Amino acid sequence: MACPRGRCSSPLNLNLMPDDHPMWTLQRHNHGLPSLAPSVWRKHDCGCHFWLRRGEVVWCD
Repeated sequence: MACPRGRCSSPLNLNLMPDDHPMWTLQRHNHGLPSLAPSVWRKHDCGCHFWLRRGEVVWCD
């Protein structure tokens, strides 16, 4: 996925396969709105750290 801040040109790659780590869980809610767990923290490039909750980006301070 693209960085939600729009400051990175590199895509965010999130593993959804349970046999590999680190791994995120994708949950779909009403109307197909996604949530991801745990939070996404890009330690390189822009350093963004956020949760995706019901299709909304919630920034970590």
